[in-house]
Amino acid sequence: MATASPDSPLHLWRSKTIDGFARAEAAIDLIMRRKNLIAGTEMLSAKVERLAKAKLPDDMKDEIAAALKDLKALLPIRNDIVHAPMQSKRIGEEITASFANPNNRCEFSSVSRDINARRFQALAGKISAIATKLETL
Repeated sequence: MATASPDSPLHLWRSKTIDGFARAEAAIDLIMRRKNLIAGTEMLSAKVERLAKAKLPDDMKDEIAAALKDLKALLPIRNDIVHAPMQSKRIGEEITASFANPNNRCEFSSVSRDINARRFQALAGKISAIATKLETL
């Protein structure tokens, strides 16, 4: 019988976080199509910027602006989670996910982002809430 790896919760929360970002992007695409804005293959950050600048009905404008502001703040962490392999490392008594985005490396060093399971769970919840909000607009 297989036993769970100590980093299994990290993989679970990474997956849920990525799913939340995918749901948010799909909701943005749908809003853009409804407003006759082309939602193509551009990067998520470009879609966020374009939708933020679009002329929207007053009843939607504030809610979309608030959701996009929250989403935009999370895009740097999304880039690291999506574009870097996850490495598990022990910090004290805790197993932590570490991401070293290749776009943030130079010849002499790399920058890594470390996320423990509790914070990953909070991130997954935050992006899921943003996605749900965008899906209702």
